[in-house]
Amino acid sequence: MSLTIRTVGDVTILCPKGMYVGGAETRELETKLEELLLAGARKVLVNLADTDYLSSPPLNVLLCARPKFLERRGQIKLCAPNRKINLVFVTARVGLAFDIFETEHEALSKFESQDRSAATAF
Repeated sequence: MSLTIRTVGDVTILCPKGMYVGGAETRELETKLEELLLAGARKVLVNLADTDYLSSPPLNVLLCARPKFLERRGQIKLCAPNRKINLVFVTARVGLAFDIFETEHEALSKFESQDRSAATAF
């Protein structure tokens, strides 16, 4: 279990790997999200492609981070959940809180299109 972080343009991408069940790996995710908030990150994508399992505690970490990013005019999106994680998302109605995309490319494109829309709104 590990959490890798990379940046594409102005989007910070968190890539949790392995099983997230509420232990040290979940605390690491929570800490990193808090650090990003304090650093002023406004666009965060959580790429779940290498996440094998996501239980309630890490899901709660993501759900609690969302309003904090929104308060700072930021965004947090999710992408590439496997079938099991997607089932958890459907059951917990996570799609009501997050934009969830099948691929990282699709999610990054959505960040860009929202930037263009915001620029043309003024």
